[in-house]
This record gives sequence, structure tokens and C-alpha cells, in this order.
Amino acid sequence: MQGLTEQPNYAENGGGAPPRTPAPAETPEDAERWAAQLASTKPFSLEPWDVMLDRERPKVDVLLTPSCNDLCLRTPRTLLRPVRFGDSVAIKKIKTEPIVQKTQLYGTPKSLQEIKANFQTRYIASCIPAISRDEYAPEGEEAQGGAWRDEYIWAVTIKPGKSVEVKILPPGEVRLQNRLTNLDGYVGNIALSLSSKRPLRPTKGEVWRHPTVQEAKDAELEGKMFYELHPQLWGQGLISEVFKEVLRFAFDEVLCSKVSADPTVGNDASIKLCERNGMTFECQKDNVYGKPQLFYSVSRDEWVKRFRGGSGIDAWGGKETCRWCFDFRKEVGPTCKCGWAKYCSRECQRADWAYRQGHRKECDAKN
Repeated sequence: MQGLTEQPNYAENGGGAPPRTPAPAETPEDAERWAAQLASTKPFSLEPWDVMLDRERPKVDVLLTPSCNDLCLRTPRTLLRPVRFGDSVAIKKIKTEPIVQKTQLYGTPKSLQEIKANFQTRYIASCIPAISRDEYAPEGEEAQGGAWRDEYIWAVTIKPGKSVEVKILPPGEVRLQNRLTNLDGYVGNIALSLSSKRPLRPTKGEVWRHPTVQEAKDAELEGKMFYELHPQLWGQGLISEVFKEVLRFAFDEVLCSKVSADPTVGNDASIKLCERNGMTFECQKDNVYGKPQLFYSVSRDEWVKRFRGGSGIDAWGGKETCRWCFDFRKEVGPTCKCGWAKYCSRECQRADWAYRQGHRKECDAKN
């Protein structure tokens, strides 16, 4: 993965989308080299549940482009970046901790292999929008599959030099093998899962543009948030900080018409977090594990009225966007000979051409 560079902190400036990232400059020699690569690229498939397998890493290295893997959010004390392959042990420290499991719905995972298969696989696959994730659709909901990006899952990391304490908890509160000794790397995650009543996805023959506020509203584009943090960092306002920024991202940039969260009964900290961010109680239902769960939500109109003074931001609505990574922050540049498949980088163009269910399947032109 390419290194992540520090950028202005938009949360400290009242929240807002970053400047557009221009497409990389390219010489005629570069264009000729990439054209040759496309011509020699052989198509292949990749199942989402195989992304963590060593034998599939060469495929993942092609499909998980730098642009797929660098959409980050920033708050005063944290950097939210995509989950990496090297985060396995850090994820296990949180997922196997009983005090965390009490507030979550995933049971009691134990082994590192179980963590990789049931959690990290999903986290990595979410960065490759084109591969289908039907098996991850919530029970009772219709799966939308690949095409448009339908989930963002960020690792919570702490910026160097920030006022965050690794608390020393009494024996028995956190297992010895799960304890943090420093603030390096992954210390939790926060996610935004997307769903819509009408599919939002590219169509053959048309340049893909990010939906406008009205298009997102008509499609009933909604987001659902989930999150967890290592217990030695609880009580310092970190989740409150990142929750606020992801909610801003959902309304200012993705342009969701509604965002929800579903804390378990008794999780008072999460309930208060929802309420502080404008969410109101909708209902209580038993989840698939038979435990009572609360549902909170806030509409974009309500959030804009409360936190934007009634003036909403439409950062990227209608903007031409990369057909592979769907990073609306980036300008498009490389274009297929068909004229309507545009990308933010040659790596994304190659990935869409290499993936068997990608652009090669629908393109009438020859690269």
C-alpha cells in the first residue's frame, strides 16, 4: 500500500469535503505502456470470501488499487484509514475480548483464522466495490451485490502526539493477551453500510456520475453505522469524535438521505452517542440472536437543519467518477476507447479490464 500523507483536518474546520484530487499526469510513453498492459491482461474472477487467501494475493494486488485503498477521514485525534492485511492480530484483540462482546452481536470468536474469515475478509473486500458481497447482506434484506460501493469500513488509528491514554485496567477487565501496550496501528473500526430501494450503479454506455442529493433521495439511499473500540481507550471521547465525522461524510459526501445505528439495550454510551448526533429512537426489535436491540436514525434534512443551519452541502453530486473505485473525491482521467468508461488512474482501468465481470464484459471497443 502507498503511504498515507497528512492532510488538512476538515473536522477541526467545521466539517467539509476535501479538495478534488487531480488524475495523475501521464506522458505519451506512459500511455503506450499502459495500453500494452491492457492488451495483454487476461481476465480472472475473485470471490470476496477469498481475498485473505495467500494464493489469491496476486489477483487482490491488481483489483485492490491504490485508489480503492486510500479514502481516509480525519478527526482532531484520529486517522480513519482502510483496514489492512496486517491488522489481523489487532482485530483479534478486540473481537475476542468479553467486555466488547457484550455490546456486539457476533458471538464469541476465538481463533485468528476465525477473525480473518468472518471479519477481516469483509473489511478488505469492502474496498473492492465490483466484487459481489451477497453473502454479507443482512438477514431479511435483499443483496445488491457489486457494482457501486456499498460499504466503507475504516480502521481507527491514533495520530502521533495526541492526548489519548492507554488505560491500565484492573485484572480481569481485559484479558492479558488482549491488552494494548501502545497506540500504534489499529485500535478499533467504524463503518458506514449503504442500501437503497433503487440500485445506484453504472450502466452500459453512460459515464458514471456520483448521485445528486435528489437522486439519492429518490433512490432512498440510506446508511447504517457500526463501530467498536479497544476497551482500554473507552471514556475519552474517541468514538464520539469519529462517529461525528463519519456521519458528516455520509450526509456531505455520500449524500445519504438517512443514517441509522442500532445499539443493544443497555449500551447507554452508544444510545447517548446517537442522541447527541441528532438521531431519534424508532423502535425496539429482537435481533437474530434473540436479544433486544434499539434502532435510532436521523434524516439528512433533520441533520442539516440542526448542524448546518439548514444549508446542506452537495460536495460531489453529478461529478464524473471512477468506474472502478468510485472515489468521488478524485478527478477522472484515463478513458477507455468506448468513451464512457472513465477512471481516476490507470491502475483502476486495468483492474476493471482484468476482472472477468468488469468493463471488458460490456465494452464494445477494443483496448
